[in-house]
Amino acid sequence: MVAYYFDKKRSFATGIATSGSNLGALGLAPLQQVIVDAFGWRNCYRFLSGLALVITVCGLLFKPLDEKKTGKDRLVKSTEITFEKSFKKKLLSFPRNNWFIIWAVASTIATFGYFIPHVHLYRRQPHRSSYEFIQLVRVAEEMGSSHRDGSLLLSYIGIGSGVGKIIFGKISDIPRVDTIKLYNICMVLSGLSPLLAIYSAGYDMLVLYVVVLGLLDGCFIGLMSIVTFQCTDREKMSVAWGAVLMIMSFSMLVGAPAAGWFGETTGKYRNLFFLAGAPTICGAVVLSLIQCIKDPIIESQQKRALVIPTEEKEIIFVYDRLTVV
Repeated sequence: MVAYYFDKKRSFATGIATSGSNLGALGLAPLQQVIVDAFGWRNCYRFLSGLALVITVCGLLFKPLDEKKTGKDRLVKSTEITFEKSFKKKLLSFPRNNWFIIWAVASTIATFGYFIPHVHLYRRQPHRSSYEFIQLVRVAEEMGSSHRDGSLLLSYIGIGSGVGKIIFGKISDIPRVDTIKLYNICMVLSGLSPLLAIYSAGYDMLVLYVVVLGLLDGCFIGLMSIVTFQCTDREKMSVAWGAVLMIMSFSMLVGAPAAGWFGETTGKYRNLFFLAGAPTICGAVVLSLIQCIKDPIIESQQKRALVIPTEEKEIIFVYDRLTVV
């Protein structure tokens, strides 16, 4: 929806819009710990479910923008008719250009380890109702980290992510900045960041790790829709974005449980952070292939944009606003 409201500074606007969830994470993580300690994890999930219903109420208050009526109403109406007729066709048409395929594969690989640091900063202890911070059990015992300290780490991730979304969104809007290259660099750094946790000598280093992880996560999440926008046809953006999220969901679903199984089987929780970083780096390697492949569809669109008459550009502009979500 951000793309519908913003034509300029779209990345910055997306960063601001998506950073709202991080403001909630700032207070939600400690609150969850309090609820778990007082009422148990089952009631905590009930509380979170009720909280999610509030989002639906906010959605009911949303009012789409009305197009300003001008002398070009005939063009807008014609475009709307074309949009309605082609809706079913677009819904069933899956983007097949090389850039989008590479992006879909890269994002799927990268998100395999996305939730591993978030989930496995804690480990459920037998016969206990709360979660104990376990980043390398030996180091945790030496640090004497409490449950409160562990819950604050998730808040630090949220703060870093919110700041990162705004910063990288602003950087991405700079004309000379290649958003895909910027995204690729952040993916590599995100994959290397678990080394800060693996070789941490104290709680302060863990805080540094989660803050860095949060900043890079801000780029990863905040620019995801922007990269998708650049890797596909504009008229297929809605389908492409939905397809990417659907494919990524399977990878995210499997990643954290697989890491938990690996940790319980081997007893080496240190390796979980390697498992969190390696897929992200592999995804960055795959995404870098975009720089080596010339996509004929996107190139033809760029060339066509240079020779399209002014009136046709106006029609395409209106059509984009109707179709890009």
